Amino acid sequence: MKRRLLRLYSALYEHYGPQSWWPARSAFEIAVGTVLTQHTAWPGAARALANLRSTRRLEPQRFAAPSPPAIGRLIRPAGTWRLKARSLLALTTFLLARAGAWSGSAKAPLAPLRHDLLAVPGIGPETADAILLYAVGHPVYVADAST
Repeated sequence: MKRRLLRLYSALYEHYGPQSWWPARSAFEIAVGTVLTQHTAWPGAARALANLRSTRRLEPQRFAAPSPPAIGRLIRPAGTWRLKARSLLALTTFLLARAGAWSGSAKAPLAPLRHDLLAVPGIGPETADAILLYAVGHPVYVADAST
């Protein structure tokens, strides 16, 4: 079944190409966006991303520098800003510790990478799968409440 699904995924990707429907400028911005959309509507997450972009915080090295309250002020439109600030800083620390986390990760085995992401505070299965699919490029299915 797994091979069949991967062949289908490959055929669709080859025929239609990348859809680029996630509105982001980088893999890191996608990862941040997945956390910001937890339990909130996209317009609030988009405002929070715009705040982060306007302060040039959408790079892992620049994002990790401020304190959770400083990040919280920027992401407040996305709701639950205290939790999300801690989750985003933990995710950023995880990514910085994995130098080159984006380059070549699609070639890295999926199971250990997903396991490691799920160990990051605030990253659950849906968020991890969205990061793996949209930011890293692994062919995973993102199961969410509407699925």
